[in-house]
Amino acid sequence: MSAKSTAATLSLTDLLAMKDRTVMLLDNGVDTGADRLLLDGAFEEAAQIYQACGLDDLHRREKLAYCRYYTGAKGYGDILDKEIERATPWGLALHFWAWESLSEAEKNSSVPQRILQAATAIESFPDLRQTLIAAIGYHAGVRHTSQGNFSELYQSACTALQEMGSSYIQTLKLCTAILHHYSERSESSAQLLRELVDATSAESTPTLAPLFTAANIIGDIGKAESALAELCRRFADDPDLEPTISAVAIEEGKPGLLEVLPEHLLAISLNRPEVRLITALAANDLSTVIEIAESMPANGPPDSVLYSPRISEPLIDFAGSGRRALLGGWGGYAPWCFVLGERLVRTLPKGDLRRHFLRSAKDTIDSDDLEEYADELCSLFEEHGEYDDFYSILTPECLRQVDPEAFANYLVKAAEEDSEYSPLYGDEDEDSPVPWHRFIPSLKQALAALTPEKAAFCTSVLESWDIPLRAPLADRLAGEGMPESLSAPLAAIQAAITECGAEVLPYLQVALMKLSARAAALTPPATAEDTVIQAINDFLKPRHLTDYGVDRARKMTGRYGAAGVLQGLEALLANPDFNPETDRPMDALANTLVKLQGTLISRRAYLAGILRKRLKNLKSHWLDQQVSEAMGRGVDIEQMIELAKGVSSWDDWSEGLENLQPY
Repeated sequence: MSAKSTAATLSLTDLLAMKDRTVMLLDNGVDTGADRLLLDGAFEEAAQIYQACGLDDLHRREKLAYCRYYTGAKGYGDILDKEIERATPWGLALHFWAWESLSEAEKNSSVPQRILQAATAIESFPDLRQTLIAAIGYHAGVRHTSQGNFSELYQSACTALQEMGSSYIQTLKLCTAILHHYSERSESSAQLLRELVDATSAESTPTLAPLFTAANIIGDIGKAESALAELCRRFADDPDLEPTISAVAIEEGKPGLLEVLPEHLLAISLNRPEVRLITALAANDLSTVIEIAESMPANGPPDSVLYSPRISEPLIDFAGSGRRALLGGWGGYAPWCFVLGERLVRTLPKGDLRRHFLRSAKDTIDSDDLEEYADELCSLFEEHGEYDDFYSILTPECLRQVDPEAFANYLVKAAEEDSEYSPLYGDEDEDSPVPWHRFIPSLKQALAALTPEKAAFCTSVLESWDIPLRAPLADRLAGEGMPESLSAPLAAIQAAITECGAEVLPYLQVALMKLSARAAALTPPATAEDTVIQAINDFLKPRHLTDYGVDRARKMTGRYGAAGVLQGLEALLANPDFNPETDRPMDALANTLVKLQGTLISRRAYLAGILRKRLKNLKSHWLDQQVSEAMGRGVDIEQMIELAKGVSSWDDWSEGLENLQPY
């Protein structure tokens, strides 16, 4: 073709139209050097020159945005003129790509609607025009179907394509029908696909992948093969042709699809390990499957054809701004374990080879089907102890089999990392609760092996995950949850009481009282206080003691002893008149402890004696009323006695009594 010369001030669209022609740019404009660099693909260098020349010109802004787009820079859309209607045809494409790159929250239909209106008015560049309109229709009909305002945009795009006589209307109908079938899975959606497949010719449709996908869904292998054969004709020289068809055949598990490849490409495909594997799987040739699998990594070969680039037909390439893994395309990067891992696991016999693939493929298997591999999943967890392994054993069958020590060690290790999120997530539901009786002894053993500080820290984390390291409060108060060395003798005593003679029971009481006193003497004060505080917090759940409440709990423990406070908690739990929603729990507990004192009558008499010596004209009924009111709000009789010993007037007594706070 003969060379032509052109003026230097060019629009982006005019400049790109020169790519396929031999054109000589005359050096008589400030953009000429940058234009040459753009045509040569030196986008970074061209962008620097355009930027230096200033952005006061619409054409220069579009060329700069084009260069930024191809260098992968963000914000290239901000360079474009905000008046979309002024854009050149390729400027409209840049506006579309800038909109397409936005997050879903930022997108609305007004921008593509303006682009569509401007595109329908284009009188030149028919290929770009129909591709741009079809891309807008694709996004409106496939990518944003849940938003009502995009349905109108889809219809407008289809109408424009129909008026143009564009065959892209077939592509949009197939893509939307495939999407509809994926969501409905109904006979009516399948019937629509059949009608569209029957009406679509591989030779005439501009985009073959949707035809192949739809034909494959309805089982029309002949039409699917015709789409692949036409792909081979259109992309005969494309280096991605063989990888594309090989990957598709592997994903579908249909090695027969490879027959459409030219002979030299078929030879390459048949030599691929994954192709040999699906051929053996399709033929139920177990010995060959095992032979191939034995030499494969668990995640497949690192150079797997499933990871290779695939053909991207013009519309999908344009609509996805280069992304290939879109509905209606030939796919993109496909995880090997999702494509072949599950098939291998279901085919291989039980043993080390199946375990080898199970670890990477387990996430691809339906949770109900995982029960079949429970013992292998447990052994994988016990061997590796990683999060993915742990998550896979949270099923009823695995929880019955897994080693309690491995399970406990994992949870304690996770607790050491101080995550606010439980590794159990929401898996402990009513249908398959964790059988904690299997794991609590091992958890306690794992905690006991830590330093006291670390054990306390991990215990608090585990309890924040609602792991019941201790039996429920009511059960603990009833004597449950103790070590076997104590629970067994206690159970034996309880069983023997009814069989002993009555004359023995008083002696038993004396012996138990001595044991109780011995237990109290062996309990450090700090431990007694911590035990009471923890018990009260369990009682208050989901609330907990404030600093003031903790101080009250310590004073209660000092006054009544840990066992006395726990006895008060038990009485409060059994009190039908106590309402935790409306009553103040700590005041109610203090009042309960006062009432439980066996020496209350004598101590009230002692209080009255002290006050008679210090106050004149003491009336017993006045004192009784004051004492009852104070006890009603949880003030202990001993607090009143201590107060009485220091008063010298009725004002001292009344004011002091009013200021007394419950323990």
